Amino acid sequence: MAKAGQKPKMKTPLLDKGQIEELRNMARDGVPKAVIAGCLGMSQPTLNKLCDLQPEADLAYKKGRAEFGREAAGIAAKTMRAFDTHPKQAVAMTMFILKTQFGYQEKAGLEITNPHETASAIRDAVKALMGSVADVPDGE
Repeated sequence: MAKAGQKPKMKTPLLDKGQIEELRNMARDGVPKAVIAGCLGMSQPTLNKLCDLQPEADLAYKKGRAEFGREAAGIAAKTMRAFDTHPKQAVAMTMFILKTQFGYQEKAGLEITNPHETASAIRDAVKALMGSVADVPDGE
């Protein structure tokens, strides 16, 4: 029972099958959970509560996010392997994957004393990461 001056708490209605499917589709498209909640007409804390109360809603969200992650990882992997045709994008994607998936970090204050030596070391590292990519350009 509500105290004097307070609104009585409303019971949160559960998500129906259509809303659960919409939840999964939006999660699969990479829509943030707060935006999904807004599209479903509720706040993110309410959606979180519903996912706790409804295992099928929670599973739909997790499956959607997993599908999105799998698709994004596939695109990233293809980009990373495209060194022959798109070397700049491949190197950038390789760096991104190493940082986000494997915890690599750039150290502040990196001093380059010999640019040619550094470029050679980077080429060697990229070759190793890419699994012996044929004819990695030497550049300058």
